[in-house]
Amino acid sequence: MSTRIYRPIPTSLKILKIRLMLSGLDWNGCPECVGIRSPTSDELIHKEFYGLCRLYRSIQEHGYNPLRWDYISGTLLKRHNGDTRFIPLQGNHRTAILSYLNHDSILVSSRRDSYDVICEEEVDEWHYVKTGQCSRKDALAYFNAYFELNGIEQAKRFGLIAMD
Repeated sequence: MSTRIYRPIPTSLKILKIRLMLSGLDWNGCPECVGIRSPTSDELIHKEFYGLCRLYRSIQEHGYNPLRWDYISGTLLKRHNGDTRFIPLQGNHRTAILSYLNHDSILVSSRRDSYDVICEEEVDEWHYVKTGQCSRKDALAYFNAYFELNGIEQAKRFGLIAMD
């Protein structure tokens, strides 16, 4: 396992999920909310919400301690110009909280079951492009969205924040 330090990116989708939950809006079937796990009952919503609150208080009081709770792990996306984004695959809640607490950097690790780094310049070798299941253009559009979007677009569409 290798470890690196990266700046956490805002995870507005998680914030959107909490705001939707608190406002009583339904995110089931919402195309903008693909990837958000939809609780099936108020009990599960409250359990997740209070779990996030406990985690927030713990990190605020004791800091991020990967040696105690395991590392945030995921994949690094790298553009041809050197820009990078770390995509957490495990530890999304901790990443969101650390971002909210304005941490400048976080210690992360790679995972054995995923790519360490995905390079833009290697797009023609990406599995779904190489096998013809995704066009090169669509794959790059998806890749570039991690650099160009931050999730605030969905919050604006739902009227949760003011439009510019």
